[in-house]
Amino acid sequence: MGIRIRQLNNEAGNAVLYAMLVAVVGAVLLSALLPVIVANLKASSASIENTRAYYTAAAGIEAVLADLAQGKDILDSGYTVPSVTLNDMAAEISIRSPDARLRKPSVQRWLDPGVSGGLERLGPGEEWIVRLNGI
Repeated sequence: MGIRIRQLNNEAGNAVLYAMLVAVVGAVLLSALLPVIVANLKASSASIENTRAYYTAAAGIEAVLADLAQGKDILDSGYTVPSVTLNDMAAEISIRSPDARLRKPSVQRWLDPGVSGGLERLGPGEEWIVRLNGI
């Protein structure tokens, strides 16, 4: 008992046609998705670089703050800015004195409630900072 393969009329080559159709549809989909994939890869690499730069800058700021906590005068001309390298990136730190026109003049007044007659009126943009000592 043998197996008979019967070929139907007018169906010769349909498998090749279907295979070519699938290949063309796949190529069209791939060509449509390729720019999206490339854009996502670029965005993800830019995000990684931005994150590395952020943490390197934060490490540089922490180094300067550590110097301030040790009592160093960072505005002194002899101050050496620490060099910070993190994730193969170097933090470029520049310190300068703020522009005098932008600085608000510092006015501190001491008030002794046992001696003074009371609180003074505040000018525009002024506020009271109250420190209680020896309580």
